[in-house]
Amino acid sequence: MSYFISATSIKDFIDCSKKYYWRINNAEESVNTPEMDAGLIVHEVLEKYWDQSKSHNLQKGLHLTESKKLPERLVERVEYCINSYHDNFAGLLSKDDEKEISFKLKMDEDVFLVGRIDRITKGSNLVLDWKTSEASVINIDSDIQFLLYYYAYTRMYGHPPSGVYYVALLHNQLITLHVDRGQYEILMYEIIPNIIKQIKNNEYAREGIFRSKCNRCQFKNICIGG
Repeated sequence: MSYFISATSIKDFIDCSKKYYWRINNAEESVNTPEMDAGLIVHEVLEKYWDQSKSHNLQKGLHLTESKKLPERLVERVEYCINSYHDNFAGLLSKDDEKEISFKLKMDEDVFLVGRIDRITKGSNLVLDWKTSEASVINIDSDIQFLLYYYAYTRMYGHPPSGVYYVALLHNQLITLHVDRGQYEILMYEIIPNIIKQIKNNEYAREGIFRSKCNRCQFKNICIGG
């Protein structure tokens, strides 16, 4: 049997190991919030039509928001993010970039780290990840997702990236990852191995209920009543 872990599943496990269990075994029960759908729409537009005109992409985004029946505030968010991309970040990209790069890296004999990087720029070797969160982010140095991007890029290309960036579309910001070696090593050599051990031992508990994590959990409908 093979096991697959990702930045999302590691964060799930840290929040509540039972959340990881549900995501792996009952993924069909996951319920997206409207905010998640808005983010997925922006990612789809930037993935497929990154080199098209702003007006074209706004039209595509609007069509997708209608199909999802998003509330007006999230329609405005999608429009703002697409505008932000064209006004602030489109110039970083070229047709030779690598887009939506999936990776599957062996961590143990039957455990693989998986994920997908939004963009790697050609020549400058920058890792870019589009974010549509309303929350203002100042520092990503402890963010598991971006530390894993750094790790994955280094494994895949044999050298570290020139930079790893959180592209905050709602705030028109590029936030740089500064790798703290101590935190990086704790993640890679303590936290992830411990998670692997618990997964193999089938050890899951509903810790989230004591960490105020349940209300926003995508699996609360089956977990709390289960």
